[in-house]
Amino acid sequence: MVFQRSQFQKLFNRLAEPRRFIQVVAGPRQVGKTTLVQQVCEVSGLAVQFASADEPTLRGHEWIVQQWEIARLLDESQGAVLVLDEVQKIPGWSESVKRLWDEDTRRKIRLKVVLLGSLVSSPLFGLIMFLKCPNFLKLRILCIEECLKLKLQLLPMSHSSQ
Repeated sequence: MVFQRSQFQKLFNRLAEPRRFIQVVAGPRQVGKTTLVQQVCEVSGLAVQFASADEPTLRGHEWIVQQWEIARLLDESQGAVLVLDEVQKIPGWSESVKRLWDEDTRRKIRLKVVLLGSLVSSPLFGLIMFLKCPNFLKLRILCIEECLKLKLQLLPMSHSSQ
């Protein structure tokens, strides 16, 4: 059984809805943002274009456009979601994302978009997305309920190894 964060169902439901808003998942590094989104995408039934700006090569506006175009091609066949991880590392990311999102809205392209970002590396990212985006999920370290759930899931494994 795979552990799922408490925000799993909320994000899953949002991706199942008709396209209305960009989804944003933000929080400190290493709290499970990428894992959460990957888990949701695996069961969403949508084609997924996942791209990370966390890689050492330089990224820019052209990279966002390139990823968006790949996702649009996927969307033509079965519906798709574009996931941009660590998007706040790309200079001018918000203007590029807004322009492409608005263009898709005008053209009635149903591509869904999920942005992931670290609040630690860019506190402004969190503020901008919170103010502009009604579908903002903020991840923190595991809450007590999640710790207990994880412990209960791990208990059978620890007894079987003894």
